Amino acid sequence: MKGIAFCISFIMIMANFTNAQDYYEYDEEYSVEELKEKVKKYTSMKNGGLGLVIGGSTLLVVGTALFISSISSLNDISQDPDDDYGTSPEERSAISRMAVGWVAIGFGIPLTVAGSVVGSIGAKKQREYEFRLGNVSRRFELKLIKNGLSLQYNF
Repeated sequence: MKGIAFCISFIMIMANFTNAQDYYEYDEEYSVEELKEKVKKYTSMKNGGLGLVIGGSTLLVVGTALFISSISSLNDISQDPDDDYGTSPEERSAISRMAVGWVAIGFGIPLTVAGSVVGSIGAKKQREYEFRLGNVSRRFELKLIKNGLSLQYNF
């Protein structure tokens, strides 16, 4: 009988010193299923942000390349003083590439910035809820029940 009392006392003392007790309020705030849903939600948010960054930076690189090549083409085209600017097919092609490059740069910069913001928020929240989920899954719980005392350890 003394051994059982010692074991129960030891477990109760250890329950007070475990790190899982510090995060007990998370158990009251969310259930395990809700925490898993939050982890899933923020994982998809992180992946969506990564997709925006990849798409935006691709647009940025392609747009910059088009813009620079069109400027180079316009500089290489010999200008006749009697011709109107932009009337030759080469000039029109270079001007249209410049416009497409400018539009691609205009969409690429905001997409890259938005993707990095969304991705970093998603990654931070994902780590936070994974940490909470890890603490929920290993904790001590002492309850008064109808016929006595209940000690539960989840791991």
